[in-house]
Amino acid sequence: MVLWENKQDRQALIQTNQKAERENIQINKIRNEKGDITIDNEEIQRIIRSYFKNLNSIKLENLKEMDIFLDGYHIPKLKQDQINNLNRPLTLRK
Repeated sequence: MVLWENKQDRQALIQTNQKAERENIQINKIRNEKGDITIDNEEIQRIIRSYFKNLNSIKLENLKEMDIFLDGYHIPKLKQDQINNLNRPLTLRK
């Protein structure tokens, strides 16, 4: 075990640990849309941004598939008295 006796040595240890942590969580390579592996940082950032942008966007072809799927199921609907019961104010019961 190394003793970090002075303040500068402790700071160097902290910085070394922080650098190691950053390197452990950094993405160094990734596959692009074509399946090719890239190590270019700008390309990696573009791929990640594109992935999350597409992940959160609604695609029209998926909407058609959802409509077809949902049309195959009977989804029960609430009656008006059930709706009124759910919409009434909350009260404390004794």
